[in-house]
Amino acid sequence: MNSVVKALAAVIFILQGSAPLNAQTIGHNGPLIRVGPVSKPVADSSATADVVLTPPVAAFKNAATVEIKATITNKTNRSLDYGGYVIVMDIKQANGKRPPETILGCELHFFSDCFNNTPHFVAPYYWSVAPHQQKIESVNLTQEYDLSESGAYEVIGYVCNIKDVPCFKTNTIRIVIK
Repeated sequence: MNSVVKALAAVIFILQGSAPLNAQTIGHNGPLIRVGPVSKPVADSSATADVVLTPPVAAFKNAATVEIKATITNKTNRSLDYGGYVIVMDIKQANGKRPPETILGCELHFFSDCFNNTPHFVAPYYWSVAPHQQKIESVNLTQEYDLSESGAYEVIGYVCNIKDVPCFKTNTIRIVIK
């Protein structure tokens, strides 16, 4: 029963928006265990797909919800299936440091010191992009990071959840939060 309550609390927490990681966070089976960054091969590009990030505005006035667009392009003659968190975002401030990461961010960010390798809620491959077509997704950066501090941020994505496609990088964009 206790594990059911924890799982429901985690789902409600994610649906409400994650908060920065602190010492009292509860994982799916108890406290989150940090394992630090792990090595994962990430190519600069992919012959199979391309993902381009674009900010919808020059500057965000409110850090409560910072959403950018990700255009997924299928370069093949077959459908590309994907699911869950298809793009994991890496954000850095002008000083090169990452802003505080949310619990969800620490579950996804294999490149981060807070990475805890806890299984996160990943949907099966529910979505697909038809051959030689594009699909636009919204990416809410505040689900993975606390962006309450104003300033400029560099954003790059790692695309790692397209079926049978190795991880690859997106373009890098700059966002400003006022």
